[in-house]
Amino acid sequence: GGSFNGVTEVDIQSPGFPVLYGNNLECVWAFQHDCAESFTITSRSFDLEYISNCNWDSLSIVSSMSDLASTTTGMDKFCGKTGTNTNAMNLPLTFPGPELYIVFDTDSGTGYSGFDLQVTVKLLSNEICASDSSADSSADSSADNSADSSADNSADSSADNSADSAGDSAGDSAGDSAGDSAGDTVQTASC
Repeated sequence: GGSFNGVTEVDIQSPGFPVLYGNNLECVWAFQHDCAESFTITSRSFDLEYISNCNWDSLSIVSSMSDLASTTTGMDKFCGKTGTNTNAMNLPLTFPGPELYIVFDTDSGTGYSGFDLQVTVKLLSNEICASDSSADSSADSSADNSADSSADNSADSSADNSADSAGDSAGDSAGDSAGDSAGDTVQTASC
């Protein structure tokens, strides 16, 4: 995976999007921003295997690491196709707090085209965060970190290295220094 510092919008996609995603995947995207009031997730495209309880293929969203460990509390779980199923991600969703975790799980059955999501950070307006928001707004407004696009679970080190480089240059272009962590968005992915 990679990390992006100093951005307030990040695009994420299922592995291989818009081509069919693979079987037996477990992908996790972690977002942390010291000055985040909330994160809003907007679906541009959403098409996962459907069953009413979303136990086959699903996209789960939690707002803390402790909720990530539990499969029953504090979790929003989505599957199906936008506009067709009520369990699909049909509307933008907002989650309060400075961190957010998105988990994509697939079973050994049928693959679909997957998802294309935009995650946007709403910043706090307190004094500490306000001084750093000008650097955030000058960073790239969007950074794409697609998880490994191969059909299997093997890591693609060249994609990881290019994602790391993109993240480094996004942070550098914002004028962030190594000691400046207030207001930085850190987004990492593993799949």
